[in-house]
Amino acid sequence: MKHIAMDDYWERLTDYYYDNVHWEDPSPKYCTTWVEDTYNCVVDKDKRRISFESDRDLTKFLFQWM
Repeated sequence: MKHIAMDDYWERLTDYYYDNVHWEDPSPKYCTTWVEDTYNCVVDKDKRRISFESDRDLTKFLFQWM
């Protein structure tokens, strides 16, 4: 499992979510749930990290948010 620091990305993820996804979704989710569902990852707010089981999912995430 690969981990990245949540703090490096969280502000941009939440901004994007509330600007583009939340208000358009017929049944809005929490931002955390959206990130986990969209990028196939686990957001651990206690440890301040995002974890990926697959290198492919991590790469997809990094290409979009770096």
